[in-house]
Amino acid sequence: MGFNFFKTIHSKKGFTITEVMVGVALLSIVIVGGLTAFDQLNKTAIGNETKSTADDRVSEIIENIRQQPTTQILQYAEPSAILNVNSLKMGWSNKDDKPLSQCTNCPGRYGYVITPATDATSDLYLVTIWFTHTEWGSDIKKFEFLVSK
Repeated sequence: MGFNFFKTIHSKKGFTITEVMVGVALLSIVIVGGLTAFDQLNKTAIGNETKSTADDRVSEIIENIRQQPTTQILQYAEPSAILNVNSLKMGWSNKDDKPLSQCTNCPGRYGYVITPATDATSDLYLVTIWFTHTEWGSDIKKFEFLVSK
């Protein structure tokens, strides 16, 4: 019984280059998948924040109009006579809400029209609000509601 020199040299401990390459490839796939999922979640969160901000702006507009609807009435037969994507007068982002002339870099625009809902003797007014944003592409969010004097 002596020391076996050849058995020590040909020990099978450790990994072969093939095993290491397969492990690195699998680890790379997992990391890339995780980063892609994180990026998608981040984009979704930003999109949700933009939609939430738009909803908040609409609520603010509604409350302001409800307080004094007759001081803001514009007499147009159709809201589409004044509302189109290129004529929206206000700019907005998640942090700003200003006239478009003061917010030239704002990614969103909005505008609204208040018209009599029926004949001129009625106390009801139809409010039409349009919102756009660069993240939404050509989509326009349209809101309509009634207010009374």
